[in-house]
Amino acid sequence: MPTASEYGCRTIYFIIDEANSLKDELEGQANDSADVIDFRYVFSMDEIG
Repeated sequence: MPTASEYGCRTIYFIIDEANSLKDELEGQANDSADVIDFRYVFSMDEIG
């Protein structure tokens, strides 16, 4: 995540399923990198705009 922010990335979008089967893993990454980059969770590409 730090490398992404070095290149100007401010937000990382994760496309998740409705059950959010990766919730624990994603929350762990978000907590570890919250001071560097923002995380957003969406169900489809249509939600990114």
